[in-house]
Amino acid sequence: MSSNPQSTGGVLARHKVSPGETLIGIARQHGVTLKALQDANTQIKDINKIKIGQLINVPSSLVMVTAATAPTEVGTTPQPAPAPVVSSTPALVTTDSEAFAAMDKRGKGKKLSPLFRERLVMLAEALARRGMQTLITDGLRTFAEQDAIFAKGRTKPGPIVTKARAGKSNHNYGLAVDMYPVVNGKVFTAVPKGASVEFRRAFNAIQDAAGEEAERLGLFWGARFSGIVDTPHIQLLAQSDMSPSECLRIFNKNGGSLDAVWAEAEKRVKPLS
Repeated sequence: MSSNPQSTGGVLARHKVSPGETLIGIARQHGVTLKALQDANTQIKDINKIKIGQLINVPSSLVMVTAATAPTEVGTTPQPAPAPVVSSTPALVTTDSEAFAAMDKRGKGKKLSPLFRERLVMLAEALARRGMQTLITDGLRTFAEQDAIFAKGRTKPGPIVTKARAGKSNHNYGLAVDMYPVVNGKVFTAVPKGASVEFRRAFNAIQDAAGEEAERLGLFWGARFSGIVDTPHIQLLAQSDMSPSECLRIFNKNGGSLDAVWAEAEKRVKPLS
C-alpha cells in the first residue's frame, strides 16, 4: 500500500492512500502517532477527509501508537516476550478454504449465522491476499458465559471488560466475533512489552486491515462504536440495523431459536455490489 521508503529529510516515506484507509489507520500501520502524521502533512485540515491515491508524508518518528484491545477469552493475552522479528516472507495459506480454516483454527466460527460465516470466509481470503492473517478467538457465547464476563470487575476479580449483560451482546446470537492479528505464526491480543518497531507496525496494520476489509464486505467494525472502541470486534449488522434487544425478543418469541434470529438478521443485510 505504501511506496518504498525514500529519505526526504524528516520524512521516511510516502504512503499512497488506498480505498477504505483512514489517517489513524495509516499512522498505526507505519508505527507513528497521529499528531506526528498530521505535523508532516499540514495540508490536511480534516483528518476524516483524505482522498484515494493521495500521497501522505510518513515521518521518521519512532513513537508508537498502540492498537486498542478488547477482552476475549480468559488467558489469551500473551505474557511479555522478547521483541519478535517479522518475517519478510510470511508463511501464507494458498487456497480459499485454508484461509478461513487458519482464521477459525479454534472452531469459534462454527455456530454463526450462515451469511455472517460466509462473509468471514471472504474476509479471511481478502486478508490472505494481502499477506495477513487473524485468528477468531471468540464467537457465539452462551448467556451464562456472557454473565461470567459481565461479572469481571464487578462481582469478580479483574477489570471490567464489557457493558453487556446476558442477552445484550451480538455474541449471544452468533452475530459477532473477536479476531486478533497473527504475527510470525502466533496470535497476539496486544503488543507485548519490548516489541520491536517492526512488530508494532505489523500488529497494527493487520488489525486495521481486518476492520477495513470487514467494512468493504458490509460488516460492522467495533472500532466504530461510539462508546468503548472495540477494534478486534466484527459483527454482521450495526446496532442501528438490529440491536441485541431485538435479537433477544425474537429469540424468546421463538423458543430460544438462533435460526429465527439469523433469518431476520440476514434479511437486513445489504447485498454486496
